[in-house]
Amino acid sequence: MFTVQVLTDFIIQTLRAVEVPDTDARTTADVLMQAERFGIPGHGLIRLSHYVDRIQGGSINPKPHITIVREGPSTALVDGDNGLGHVVATFAMNKAIELAKNGVGFVAARESSHFGIAGYYSLMAARKGMIGLSLTLVDACMAPFGGSSPFLGSNPVALAAPTTGTHPILLDISTSAVAWGKIMVARSKGERIREEWAIDAEGRPTTDAEKARALRPMADHKGYGLAFFFEMLCSGLTGAPFGPHLIMMYGDPTKPRRLGHFFGAIRPDSFAVPGDFEKNTGNLTEEIHKVKPAPGFQQVLVPGDLEFKQQTKSDSEGIRIEPSIAEQLRSVAKRLNLSFPSD
Repeated sequence: MFTVQVLTDFIIQTLRAVEVPDTDARTTADVLMQAERFGIPGHGLIRLSHYVDRIQGGSINPKPHITIVREGPSTALVDGDNGLGHVVATFAMNKAIELAKNGVGFVAARESSHFGIAGYYSLMAARKGMIGLSLTLVDACMAPFGGSSPFLGSNPVALAAPTTGTHPILLDISTSAVAWGKIMVARSKGERIREEWAIDAEGRPTTDAEKARALRPMADHKGYGLAFFFEMLCSGLTGAPFGPHLIMMYGDPTKPRRLGHFFGAIRPDSFAVPGDFEKNTGNLTEEIHKVKPAPGFQQVLVPGDLEFKQQTKSDSEGIRIEPSIAEQLRSVAKRLNLSFPSD
């Protein structure tokens, strides 16, 4: 088991070694470690070698000049200069929070890259007492409903809100049956996957992670419809490539991916009496927790309960890294003349 601080320090050292400034390295490390602390390893350390490869290949700019291209009273368009997606997204969400002083703030970002877990940025708003929204384009890894090959991304949506409870409300889901990161983790562990997760090259459902070629939409046509709409927002508002026109995440490391994102922040007190939204949300949470659980369940949960419970456990007990991922990280460390910590 590794402590959160030890792994955070390793990420920072790794990114510094490829010329990422300290502040940006710390931002990226915080996002990656939030994924690990929440128990979402598909968006955590498993991605670090990819970022290093793309920085060294020239498709991710380690020192981007992030700019605001266009700004209105409550909107803005950000150009990320092909920087690390975590850095671009943090900049964009901070801008959305700033704009929300007028009630709401919406920011689209272009020329970006993979930004990790969408929920991180929505939580930025929730921790400022606002409702947060984050969307992003993803590789064309999901087959449209009725299709047999990938076209859309598994385009996630994350919503977060403040409450009087012990933690913010957080919904962070992909519009596919699962995120592609879960297929990657299953492959690294040599595990089978659930039949409803993916299809093979012939368009048939598969339980073999190695044969998975496209994810299936969440709730069939419903997940497909959401993914389609989110694709429109993240590409249509930014001019970013869509669907199969996107450079694949693990494709040519010399070509920028030019991803588009979309963020929102809403001040509850623009609608409700100050404090009422948080109180009402707290009451809603408390009453849902008291609903009689169905057979096989111990308690009805609200969005975010599992993640924050796992975060508490990770912070106290440490984080386990799969042997295959640890070996990958040791390889990256060796390339950069660094040392991977001992567990």
